[in-house]
Amino acid sequence: MARTDLSKSLLSRYEKLEGQRQNWETHWQEVADYMQPRKADVTKTRARGDKRNEMIFDSSPIQAVELLAASLHGMLTNPSTPWFTLRFKDEDVENEDEAKIWLESATDTTTVKEDDIYTRKKKAKARGRSMMTLTGPQGVKKDDKLTLGRPSLLGS
Repeated sequence: MARTDLSKSLLSRYEKLEGQRQNWETHWQEVADYMQPRKADVTKTRARGDKRNEMIFDSSPIQAVELLAASLHGMLTNPSTPWFTLRFKDEDVENEDEAKIWLESATDTTTVKEDDIYTRKKKAKARGRSMMTLTGPQGVKKDDKLTLGRPSLLGS
């Protein structure tokens, strides 16, 4: 009985939120038609191979999006500044040489190198993905090991 009430309230809330979102979807579709025509499938459904640039008469908006994404990427992912460092709570362990070496290794393992970011950026662009897509912390899988990276402006 409780599950039925919970599921009804969740569905009701979902429908309410979906209705509120529909007001924005038309705006998002219009912006995408001019600025990201390859990803302009917010409210429209198009067939493969369908023309997506019918609204474009000038490439300035598309270039502006690319410039904004590149600028944000350059400002947010400074390769000379570490995003985080690891440390132990216990001061005695923190001062041991072996612990310092292990922490450096762990930090290197969990940090995506700048070369990896540019490689992912090129691959995303080659796949036709948008550079404007904001993502959370990225995971990189190498040799069946998942390492966490830094937030970036790369299409996944």
